[in-house]
Amino acid sequence: MPAASTPIPPPEPDSDIPFSDHGPQGNRPGFCPGIAARTGVVTGKGLSELVREEYGLCITFLLMAALVACNLGDVISEFVGVATGLELFGINKFISVPVASAFVWGLVVFGDYKRM
Repeated sequence: MPAASTPIPPPEPDSDIPFSDHGPQGNRPGFCPGIAARTGVVTGKGLSELVREEYGLCITFLLMAALVACNLGDVISEFVGVATGLELFGINKFISVPVASAFVWGLVVFGDYKRM
């Protein structure tokens, strides 16, 4: 007669997933940039250099093109949000978007991290 086995208790919530608040499918928003920053500090190399060393020039080009496309989509969605939000207050999008883009351009060109 086989010995009765005791069931294995379930793990404590999030004890087996140290970098997640939402289970294995959802990570914190800062998880990927944090890993990228740590990798850069440890290796002294950027993302494109690490990818090029491991996967070659073609994959690096495709990855960087996808990165540019994602960043462009992010910038477009930010200005769509500005236009939509300010239209709630009666400000035309043809006025709000150029003013917001001039403000962002000024921050990029003339701003620095010490003053912000």
